[in-house]
Amino acid sequence: MQIYDIVAIGNSPKVFIKLLKYTKQGKKTLLINNNSNWNITEFASVKNIEDGCFFIDYKEEDYQLLSKFLDIKLEKLEFEPSFIYKNSLYPISSDFLEDKYNATMIYKYPQKGLRDVIDAIKQKIKFYSIEELNIKITNIFINFDKKYIELNNRIQAKKVLCGYNLNLSKICSNRSEIILNREVTNYFTYILIKIETNSPLNFSLIDFSHCKDNKIGKNIQDKIIFFEKYTDRFLWRVKDLTPFSSLKSNNQKIICIDTVGWLPKKEFEEEIIIEIFNFLKKKNIFKDFLIKEFIYKNKQAFSIEKSISSINSLYSPYLTIVNPLFFDKDNAK
Repeated sequence: MQIYDIVAIGNSPKVFIKLLKYTKQGKKTLLINNNSNWNITEFASVKNIEDGCFFIDYKEEDYQLLSKFLDIKLEKLEFEPSFIYKNSLYPISSDFLEDKYNATMIYKYPQKGLRDVIDAIKQKIKFYSIEELNIKITNIFINFDKKYIELNNRIQAKKVLCGYNLNLSKICSNRSEIILNREVTNYFTYILIKIETNSPLNFSLIDFSHCKDNKIGKNIQDKIIFFEKYTDRFLWRVKDLTPFSSLKSNNQKIICIDTVGWLPKKEFEEEIIIEIFNFLKKKNIFKDFLIKEFIYKNKQAFSIEKSISSINSLYSPYLTIVNPLFFDKDNAK
């Protein structure tokens, strides 16, 4: 049996930062990696591409956590993240839609993008000699009499931290067991696109949630597959990933477009890309473009969010669920 003071399940920044605090206190810690949405990928011979339309909303606590505990430099982007409201483009720091964004605040992002977060975690793991395991947790047992928690019948700890994405159906103890309400909370459906353009891109990220005519047209309704149909919106976000990638060409760009829970049928993939870019041209976001390569992608986001209060009240202080997110998911359901 492997014995630790603190074990963290998952490698989201907030979960890791909490583990790091215990490590600095001299506790024996273990990080169990599982699939994370915080990834970079390679596409179209370009490296260090953020795998999605990531955005860090203005929360001073989150900004402080990134800079203080992970030593990440946050800076204002060349173009402030924006949103379209009544078909006009506004910076997020404007005083429109105050219920959605923190108006007048300066929005920042890691200097090298998501890669900074991933590299910082790796460096802290190495510097503090935090042990790592790449395994799937299949069972958790809390022993209240002996005051420890057991994972997979092989790892024992005084305390376990994890995020919302716990891949279990139930948690057991010598007092009770709880069946987890584990559900899909979101489908992230998006496109990575390499384009060629002679015009500069004057944006970093654009949110289309409040765009007046951001609707799925009748001409494409039969050409797409809905993974999660809770809206008739066409797009959610568009982000220029080029500044954070290895691409150094002046007239080529890597763009990520989030399609709000739908993807096209295979035979219509290229046709739908053209539809999207024509829509973006009407909004004056692109003036000219030539599509070089593209790939449609999707991720399922599972969550035990509805079970969290029960878990934390039943199994504290042995098992603690930590909110893992720095960025806001779309809640329009």
